[in-house]
Amino acid sequence: MIAFNEDPEIYIEKFSKEVKDKFIETVRIKYGNSMIPANKAYNEYIRDPYHTHLNSTKWANLTEFVLDLESEGLVETTK
Repeated sequence: MIAFNEDPEIYIEKFSKEVKDKFIETVRIKYGNSMIPANKAYNEYIRDPYHTHLNSTKWANLTEFVLDLESEGLVETTK
């Protein structure tokens, strides 16, 4: 906890990268290129008992997370 308090940005970035990488991996393995609701994909991601929680990241909620993934070209959303 002391290390986190000294420089929380390092940990937030680490956790954010971990969530993004594992989420994308889960979606690719489970759903391929299928269009699925973000909450369904997230529920599949959190089935892993060792997952990192979204509230440990730079994203405040699932919508913000998915929009960030879209801006990076990692997912497509419907409008």
